[in-house]
Amino acid sequence: MRRDPPMQCGGLPMLRRLSAIMHRVHRRLQQLSYDYVVGSEWACTRLESFMQREQQHLVRQPLISIRMSVSTASARQLRRAVESVLAQRYPHWQLCIDVDVSATPAVLKELMRYQERNPRVVVELGAGDVVMAAPSPVSATETFIVWLQPQDALARGALYRVVQAISVNPGLKLLYGDEDGLGRFGRRMQPRFKPAWSPHLLRSHNYIGRPWFIRFDLWSRLNNQRSCYDTSLEYDLLLQVTEQVQPGEVHHIRRVLYHRGLDQRAVAVDPAKSALLIQQSQRAVEAHLCRRGIVATGEPIPGWTGFHRMTYTLPQNPLVSVIVPTRDKLKLLERCVTGLHEQTDYPAIELIILDNGSVEPDTMAYLSDLGGRPNVQVLRVDSPFNFSALCNQGAWAAHGDILCFLNNDIEITHRDWLKELVGLAVQPEVGAVAPLLRYPDGRIQHLGIRVDPPWPRLIGDGWREPLSRQDAVRLQAVHEVSAVNGGCLVTRRDVLVAVGGFDEALPVAYNDVDFCFAVRKAGFWVVVTPFAELNHELFASRRNVQQSERLRDWQESSRYLQDKWPEWWGNDPFQV
Repeated sequence: MRRDPPMQCGGLPMLRRLSAIMHRVHRRLQQLSYDYVVGSEWACTRLESFMQREQQHLVRQPLISIRMSVSTASARQLRRAVESVLAQRYPHWQLCIDVDVSATPAVLKELMRYQERNPRVVVELGAGDVVMAAPSPVSATETFIVWLQPQDALARGALYRVVQAISVNPGLKLLYGDEDGLGRFGRRMQPRFKPAWSPHLLRSHNYIGRPWFIRFDLWSRLNNQRSCYDTSLEYDLLLQVTEQVQPGEVHHIRRVLYHRGLDQRAVAVDPAKSALLIQQSQRAVEAHLCRRGIVATGEPIPGWTGFHRMTYTLPQNPLVSVIVPTRDKLKLLERCVTGLHEQTDYPAIELIILDNGSVEPDTMAYLSDLGGRPNVQVLRVDSPFNFSALCNQGAWAAHGDILCFLNNDIEITHRDWLKELVGLAVQPEVGAVAPLLRYPDGRIQHLGIRVDPPWPRLIGDGWREPLSRQDAVRLQAVHEVSAVNGGCLVTRRDVLVAVGGFDEALPVAYNDVDFCFAVRKAGFWVVVTPFAELNHELFASRRNVQQSERLRDWQESSRYLQDKWPEWWGNDPFQV
């Protein structure tokens, strides 16, 4: 993986280049101003009348059962929430409201008025469990449940977009969307955009938040159903869902479907509330790990309420074959090898060095010395540089079940880096894992790769701390990404065999992206952990390559990827 090349006129075809520029401008405007995002959505909602005419063509028209529990909410807040439901264009919904005995007379009067006005509003006084108290319409062939806090509101067209996704994929069991906050005078602010289904990120913290729509038959199999009326406890239910669904049964709708009342957020600074949330979320994670039979711990992260550092215990240390392609650059190689042998806290390492035509006498002598050491192989490969072919040759010569592909310009800076990576790599659902990479001056270089036109880019490239909270989240949680950098990539042998190794048609650029695409297509996750950290001198091992040659490699490899993976090109589901 390489740094973004400069745009040049003789590169990509004109139409593709203009499309890429427009995409980047749009994304930049989204980052600069949420008002721009809201304006774009407003233009889209002008099509709601068309959406209503199109409803008869929906393959599925399930009942959406909206659940609300009312206790201390004011009549004004409640009015906003209920009106947001009544304004939905999709007609097949039911609003079930459980009213606590502490509700004020004004709230009760307001609710009774709504119930008389619309038969789809069902009010239960002190029902205790509105899920059981509300009647189930016999005409609905399937039902989805969603929870609405009385101080919040559904976005316009939210239910239609959910049903539209269900019509496209009838097998969906869980759907969730993005959210934002409602400030003074109803101004939308503080957006919370979310990635596609990411079970490892969910294990680290509840990134889903609100709203989420769950099929009733799945909901009925969960324990502690009542907890969904308490946002501090619903995390347990979402973790239970991860144990009962397949990745294809969960869908993220990349639109804001829910508006939070910002007055609600004041409770987050209450120390007692924060302490309770930490305790409840940790118990939820521990129970989840126990049910799954995963030997791991989830420790709270100081200063990040609701976040957990997941540490996977290795009952035994599997042999890790570290594969390092190299050519001359003795100082880089010596530093890398010394770091592996003296600064890595992992006892079972096999080192395989692919010497791709070294000619310097000092390098040749050093490689000869390494070849005589135990658990070290030095393989001579006299052929034109092809990173994919070198990695494949090293993998077939390896004896370990865990393969770590490592650049010779990597510097080991933390002793536990390999243990963290191996702990994730041995999880059966993980296909590839990579660490946080930094430049030697401390700047962040890599927290995954995002696949945006005109070519893939390093996530976090050039970031300096402190970061904004939205970016800093990536430093607090293991998370799924579309691809990772090949400077340090760990996988299992069975995964490499399943995908056929690295594609040797990509000798220089984006072979890591192609490998990760193949891993994801085979049904595995690609993840990044910020808790394993290394330094990477980008381009240090190939500084003699001309910029024009690098640009040609980027462009040719980019076109190859686009032709090979058209369904994933420019549509990164994990980019927020």
